[in-house]
Amino acid sequence: MDDVDFSSSPLLFLILGGIALLLFFYLFQSTRKKMEQASAPRRSLSYECVATPIAKANAEVRGKFPELSAIGAEDGVELVRFGLFNWGELDLDAAQIDQPVTVIFRDGTQVLSATLGETIKTDFTLPEPLTIDGNRVVFPRFGIVARGTLIFNFIVRGAGTPEAVTGNFEGGIPIRRLS
Repeated sequence: MDDVDFSSSPLLFLILGGIALLLFFYLFQSTRKKMEQASAPRRSLSYECVATPIAKANAEVRGKFPELSAIGAEDGVELVRFGLFNWGELDLDAAQIDQPVTVIFRDGTQVLSATLGETIKTDFTLPEPLTIDGNRVVFPRFGIVARGTLIFNFIVRGAGTPEAVTGNFEGGIPIRRLS
């Protein structure tokens, strides 16, 4: 039987070319992911908000809002849990806040109460109380550690979903919604 020489076979070249192409795509994808990670911001402040009409709030949710006893009539009241998350790798200092966080509710919504509810992975106290201005809650400049979470409790009369959340920090980086 004759020996078959595969070294000059077009099939061998196709197989080697396919392997080289797959290797190239693998290396290209892994390099691109590393570049995206390297260019990601090292500071990242995000927010999320959950509004619950008081009629649908269970005892556990109501328990997080001790100010409820002082609001009087509960008609049209919503309980809002507003979280701020530092997903960045670096701490965010108060001096790095260019424009303080401001939560703006729809016209006609009245903020009745705004307090710090709880903290996760951070030891935190507000340097000043939150400022309520009609349908707005303005935060003082504050710092938050990397991977830290702050959860605030708002009681509003009207629509509890914010119309806008403004603010940015060093370099004009905005505060973004998680979802």
